[in-house]
Amino acid sequence: MKRTLSLILALLVALGAFAICGAAEAEIPEVVIWGGVPAENGPQALCDAFNEKYAEQYHATYYRFVNDDSGNTKLETALLSGEQIDVFFSYGLDRITARANGGMMYDMSQIEGAEEWIKTTLVDGCLNYIDGGIYYIPTNNEPQFLFLNKDMFDEAGIAIPESWTFEEYKETAKALTTEEHYGAYSFRFDNSLCTIALGKDYYYNEDGTAANYNREEIKEIVQLVYDMHFVDQSVYPYGEVLSQGISAYPQDLLIGEDIAIIESSYWFLRYIKNTADYPHDFITAFAPMPTGGASYNNGALNNYISIAQNAKSVEAAWAFVQFWLAEGYSELYVGGKIPVVREGVNEDES
Repeated sequence: MKRTLSLILALLVALGAFAICGAAEAEIPEVVIWGGVPAENGPQALCDAFNEKYAEQYHATYYRFVNDDSGNTKLETALLSGEQIDVFFSYGLDRITARANGGMMYDMSQIEGAEEWIKTTLVDGCLNYIDGGIYYIPTNNEPQFLFLNKDMFDEAGIAIPESWTFEEYKETAKALTTEEHYGAYSFRFDNSLCTIALGKDYYYNEDGTAANYNREEIKEIVQLVYDMHFVDQSVYPYGEVLSQGISAYPQDLLIGEDIAIIESSYWFLRYIKNTADYPHDFITAFAPMPTGGASYNNGALNNYISIAQNAKSVEAAWAFVQFWLAEGYSELYVGGKIPVVREGVNEDES
């Protein structure tokens, strides 16, 4: 009997030891990240690198949501319902404002040293405030340029431009248009051209007291885009873009040879390179945006990272945010992402 009791006690002690070890492992904070970039285009490799470095401290898990209206609604519903999300991405300042005001974002100015870290580690323009708080940080530099179907240019006898004006762009799109395809994709292209001509604050007059829509440059640009749509009919129809729900991801139009020109940034390369899922045999060429007026590039810092208001561990979430922005960013090059880390910050890393 005593021997039986001894065996039972030994077994209970052993089971207790396993339970204690299991509890210790469970105490490693899990960082749950929601982002719009497919995991295979860099985020998973970045998370793997983070997990390797912080194996004894944190563990990161990445979930992809589709960056369209439905996907963003799903993200916000999850944030408001209390589902565990510790870090998430926003793609557009309009969504950031709504999420900050809606109590979905943690104020990173409460993290000791965060403001100074952003100032010294990241390029100018990355430190932004909403009512004195830091709710988001851009992670990606996205200059805009044009992707071209070179085969269509060759067939039309048009050289790939090294520079061109708004009017030359318009005439080229017209010349490229056939019964089989349109010359260009032009969703909200008037915004792009207005930014190029007048700068990012083109909506307002110089002192910021009134709208700027009486500017002659804006009238000319709106007329140009109107003519491309309804006179030349050289751009993919606006109504089709909306009815097909492809405004956020129009890559199939270029891949499927429905258009010859599309505006995008480096991230679009992931579709060009992926001939398994996006088969095509034409040569892709590149051209700068057409110029006019001040000739600003209409790109921007983008892909804004935030810590969720209800993050389980702000410490773990901040560690991940820092890793994504600086040390781990090279994992995202495969997806066409260009970092915002200052030159030289990671020079000691290969």
